[in-house]
Amino acid sequence: MIKKIIIFSFKLIVLRITIFVVLILPFIAVAQISQDASFSVAYQRGCAPFTVNIQELIDYGDEVPRNYIYEANLGTVTSVDTFYTYEEPGDYLIYQIISEGDDREDSLWIQVSDPVSPEFSYFYCDRQHLSIEILDDYYDSYRVYTSTDTFMHSKEEANPFTIEVPEVDSIGLIIEGFYDGGQPNCGSSPVQSVLMLELTNYSTVDSAYVKYVCQNEVSLQIYYEADSTTYYNIEYQSTPDVFTPIYDGLLDSNSLFFPSLPFDASLSSLCFRINALSLCNDENIVLGDSLCLDINSDTTAFNYAYATYDSENHIALHFSENNNGLFHAVKYVNDVLFDTLFNIQPGYIDPSVYPIRKYSYELLFTPSCDASIQTIKITPTYLELSDYYTNAYTSEYFDGTYKLGQTLDYQLINSDQTESIAQPVVLTQLNTINITHDLGTHQKIWAEGTNAAGITLRSNAVKIKFNPVIYVPEAFSPNGNGINETLKFYGLPTDQFTFKVFNLAGKEIFITEQKGDFWDGRQQNGDIVKGSYVYQVNYYTEENELLRQQGSFVLIK
Repeated sequence: MIKKIIIFSFKLIVLRITIFVVLILPFIAVAQISQDASFSVAYQRGCAPFTVNIQELIDYGDEVPRNYIYEANLGTVTSVDTFYTYEEPGDYLIYQIISEGDDREDSLWIQVSDPVSPEFSYFYCDRQHLSIEILDDYYDSYRVYTSTDTFMHSKEEANPFTIEVPEVDSIGLIIEGFYDGGQPNCGSSPVQSVLMLELTNYSTVDSAYVKYVCQNEVSLQIYYEADSTTYYNIEYQSTPDVFTPIYDGLLDSNSLFFPSLPFDASLSSLCFRINALSLCNDENIVLGDSLCLDINSDTTAFNYAYATYDSENHIALHFSENNNGLFHAVKYVNDVLFDTLFNIQPGYIDPSVYPIRKYSYELLFTPSCDASIQTIKITPTYLELSDYYTNAYTSEYFDGTYKLGQTLDYQLINSDQTESIAQPVVLTQLNTINITHDLGTHQKIWAEGTNAAGITLRSNAVKIKFNPVIYVPEAFSPNGNGINETLKFYGLPTDQFTFKVFNLAGKEIFITEQKGDFWDGRQQNGDIVKGSYVYQVNYYTEENELLRQQGSFVLIK
């Protein structure tokens, strides 16, 4: 009996020693020997700051000096010290020089890394189990510390992995990273306090939308809220009696989109649910409530479609989104086929546009399944202006072709060149547009319409130029009766001008650079001579452009 007890005790001791060796084996220092085996270091790799201690393996005697260059690849100085600390990450060459007659040399590479803290996530399983997922592969292995236990994990092992802890309300969790054969001085995560809870389904669906794609396929968009420490899966009812999983993982965003889900054509609604999963036990699952959405089998790709000009006089093509096929556009110029725009997205901008041409587009949607191609034609609103008289225009606009479901009320807009100032156009009784200098020399006019939903369609912008017209009377009579005694001028858009009067022989008689000034009809000698005269006005616009207006008038006595 005593013999059996001794044998049993011996086996128990051996078992405990074996377990201890297995636990510490990854961290036992195996000496790293230099190329010619004349020296070694305990660790060939570590994290900054990393100190190496040289162990000299061959005894050359005290009279034979040895020197070391600890950063030989960087050209640092020689040292007789047998220890060195590396402060920065990098690869370093230790170079040993042995002065014995002819110098002998030996070397060993050292690798120094950043002490990066391991990144990880944890997921609840139950009150005694956690699933740990290492989120980086920076280290070769990891050590997980809890309040009572230590767990080892190699990056070659399954990830996530499960740890078992005592049944307590909370635990402290720390994870350290290690390199194989490296010094255990690298990164450690901060202590994370973890409440030990039962697996609970905290997910809630804010909204969801299902859309019939084609034939037996639908798309599903889900907006939800969920906690970040639970692993979830999403299932949908693909046949009357079967829920099919379509997603496993964290719900760390607020939405998921599934573009193509096969389903039984006998179903008039699509049902789905979000479940909480245990990564420690496949049978531990908390089912979510099923939410069912009606399936509308309408396959219309273009719920809306329209084309509109933008402020750059480019044309934007807008149409409803559909992720279950490709959109193309056939471009026509003045009703003649011009180009094909392949694989475009809603809001596509066509920059190849000229203002005096009419454009139209035929949109094509090619479903990813075998359904028929769908088409729709859209044209932007087009505006034409014609000169009526100086600084006045007549307008004609052609309403676009679009699908909006609502009518648009159009109006004309007049703006400066940059569109920083814009105002509605007020038509005269003759239905003409009169422009003034209020918006500068260079202006734009376009038509735009807005529907009840706030969508604005805009025509091409026609660029126009304000031509200043200075009023000078055709005649005046400086005869002392108090009527039309002086020649005055009006309408100058600037203070930078020169107004001159010449006789028919070309001699300058009068000149002024002051607004409000006038000519009283007198020659330089004071005489008033009736007859025809010529005036000339030179002036600068706001854009520093020099303009000239000239004409004639009659002096009557």
